[in-house]
Amino acid sequence: MAKPKQMQIILYVKDMAASVDFYRNKLGLEVTYPHHDGSLELEHWVTLDAGGASLALHAGGDAVDSPHWPAVSLIFDDLEQAVRDAMDRGADVGNIQEPHPGVLFATTSDPSGTVVFLKQAYRG
Repeated sequence: MAKPKQMQIILYVKDMAASVDFYRNKLGLEVTYPHHDGSLELEHWVTLDAGGASLALHAGGDAVDSPHWPAVSLIFDDLEQAVRDAMDRGADVGNIQEPHPGVLFATTSDPSGTVVFLKQAYRG
């Protein structure tokens, strides 16, 4: 049975620069992606180390209006096995998608409607 290697919480943010400033500079979380020292203001995706989980900031969203807010993301070494396992246990899981090169995920939801992304560990 596939087990997640990490949990990721995704926040859809209106202002990436202000959000990075808050989580990095005010709360002290370390940026783990992207791997450069430049401005993160125009980035679409920024991850921070939040202890036992990864906090992902996703640009271009209004949390209240986003159909994916809040979202939980479970990261697996073997996404195909994780999807098979979840479906075998009765979860309704969508097809694996690749919206960007190297970014693979499938989507399901919990009984309350919270979106849960099953993601392949990034191999970029």
